[in-house]
Amino acid sequence: MKMLYRATGKDKEVDWLKVARDNGISENTYWQRVHRLGLSEREAATRPLYGRGRETRTLIAKRYGINCDSIDSWRRRHPEQRDRPLEEIAQIIANNKRARA
Repeated sequence: MKMLYRATGKDKEVDWLKVARDNGISENTYWQRVHRLGLSEREAATRPLYGRGRETRTLIAKRYGINCDSIDSWRRRHPEQRDRPLEEIAQIIANNKRARA
């Protein structure tokens, strides 16, 4: 996602809700970030939106040509490496798949 805000040193003059909308962040998400998560208005408006976990795994799995359930299965079989990024896990699975073919 392209962030439209550029630091100018004049944060008090910026309409952060407008910046959030321009960045594709809904008003509801913006205010939840400010009030519930305690983010600054600037951070709430400029932090990129992330897909829900399942959606993210699906996109990464498609990119590597694997089933997204393979990622979950790999994490269950390797609990000591659960914190490894999804991208790395998908790459490992894809490499193993190619090696077996």
